[in-house]
Amino acid sequence: LREIDIGEPEAMQRADMLLTEAIELELGQPVAARYHELCLLRGRVRSARHMSRFDDAISDFDAILSDEPLHTQALLEKAKVLRSKRCWQESLACYRKTLELGEADESMVKGYGLTRHVKNWISRNIAQLEERLIELAAAESGEFGFGDASNDNVADSGEI
Repeated sequence: LREIDIGEPEAMQRADMLLTEAIELELGQPVAARYHELCLLRGRVRSARHMSRFDDAISDFDAILSDEPLHTQALLEKAKVLRSKRCWQESLACYRKTLELGEADESMVKGYGLTRHVKNWISRNIAQLEERLIELAAAESGEFGFGDASNDNVADSGEI
């Protein structure tokens, strides 16, 4: 975890390597909670700006979701990564499902519960993504021009 806190590219690569080793040790163990926790951490490391290994991060979150489809933290992290990849529709779907689970009975939701602050943050991201999709549809239909000043080589952080 110290390597993650450093945040430098080399430290993030070491963190990824150490988490991969820990995950391999956990495979086949009867308790999946530790495995899920390690996958969640590694997914976060892989989706960090210095790593930008978005597909690998999504694979980590999907590994959790295949065992526990109601794991709110894995869904939330996946939504952030999909937004960073500019997969607007998929990100929106994950945010919506996460919020839906956050509103459900907490006894049936795996992973961490969602605080009111996080629920509000997710709602704001949903509104932003819905607006983004409306703008893109209008631009594609010729309703107005497409003027995106962003750099395609720079990922959306998902942290708005």
